[in-house]
Amino acid sequence: MNRTLVAALLASACLIPSLTQTAQAQSWDFTPRYDLPRNAGPAREKTTASVSTLAPASTPLRFNGMTSTDSRTLQAAFDSARDFTIELWMLDHVNRPVGAVVSPVGPSAGSSWLLGYTDGQAVFGPAGTAMSKVADYKDEWRHVVGVRQGDAWRLYSNGALVATTTARLSRSSAAPLELTTFLEAEPYMSLPDLVRGAALYNRALSAAEVQAAFTARTTLVDEGRLNAETLHFTQPPYLNAPTTQDIQLSWETDRPAHFTVAWGETEAQMRRIDVPAAEDGRLGGATLDGLKADTPYFYRVTASTEDGKVLDSGLLSFRSAPCRARPSSSPSRRTLRPAPSSTTA
Repeated sequence: MNRTLVAALLASACLIPSLTQTAQAQSWDFTPRYDLPRNAGPAREKTTASVSTLAPASTPLRFNGMTSTDSRTLQAAFDSARDFTIELWMLDHVNRPVGAVVSPVGPSAGSSWLLGYTDGQAVFGPAGTAMSKVADYKDEWRHVVGVRQGDAWRLYSNGALVATTTARLSRSSAAPLELTTFLEAEPYMSLPDLVRGAALYNRALSAAEVQAAFTARTTLVDEGRLNAETLHFTQPPYLNAPTTQDIQLSWETDRPAHFTVAWGETEAQMRRIDVPAAEDGRLGGATLDGLKADTPYFYRVTASTEDGKVLDSGLLSFRSAPCRARPSSSPSRRTLRPAPSSTTA
């Protein structure tokens, strides 16, 4: 990605549970684990809410009737009294309503405010602010940005201003700032399945800067990449053409890398091979051979770059193809003879 554009945003694009920090911004990337199960519910039920509701308590946080399922602390002591900007980059591709909220938490949080998203709607401002419809990018991606400047709370969607609220916080003090997800309707999801990136700026971004942030995110999507800095799979390891003796494995990374593949019946005893990359260095493939028929196996793909970055697929599994059933022996054929014709005396 163009680093001049990144510099203009005062932060690099987005990273993985690791954090990037500059003098004026912090950014995070959340990448799903490829070795976790995936599932989705039945057809989406539309849940249109006119205003946002946020109910912090000793019990899990609730947002528009949904119960929180996971959270990350973005900043241990966030001062809500100053100007700031919060950015969320989300992939909402499931069938039932899910949500994400950035808000201060705890007894020192003072007046509640939030940047929240659920089911194609978003909100930024004090709790009770009206929800606004937000646009998508390529059907599934959502870019939501909240800009606080004095008493003005501006909500942007895909780089465009969609709502403005004027409100003064009654009181404010430094409190933990948390990113919370609400995924109870999709129990096989975790926070990185919905929120792929987040950024926090200690000033109010201009409309042009918000648009530039959206452009930077969508440029990566168009390039088939999840983020600018972190080594990651653009196509996680996938299997095809199984037989009783071998199976084909393929993958792709966002940049040239050296690959190692390991497989075996147990994690402790796995065969390992080095795999040469394709001409561009991003595509890799291997034949996992020496298999027994109808047997479960573990496998793992590891990528490493010359500058020391390492990517591990996690422990994955498959079952080799079963032997073909032997056809039963053919039944003996019977010759049907026509019945003798009767004669009339």
